[in-house]
Amino acid sequence: MSVVAETMPQAEDHTILIKAVKEGRILITNDKDFGELIFRRGHSHHGVLFLRLQDDSAANRVRVVKAVLDQYSDFLKMNFLVATEKQVRIRQSPVTADRNAKKNKTLPTNLE
Repeated sequence: MSVVAETMPQAEDHTILIKAVKEGRILITNDKDFGELIFRRGHSHHGVLFLRLQDDSAANRVRVVKAVLDQYSDFLKMNFLVATEKQVRIRQSPVTADRNAKKNKTLPTNLE
């Protein structure tokens, strides 16, 4: 596990994505710019968990990430997951969607 805020505090988003790809890591973020890089600019990735939380406290972030990992870990690789306190939406990146010909899914979570 790597915490980018500590190891690369001034890094640009595209640099973070490149590093994650090189190291085969899944990115967990609340920065919507990563969606822009992946879906509009075509940057590659190994998987992204994007947190769209109403309660952005550390305790809630940990709770939601743990629940997503427990329930949806099989979906993380090569997908872009958007998690709220109530649901997880699985978006495939353009390359993955073309290759697999699957549609996006929204799945309820049991986070409460």
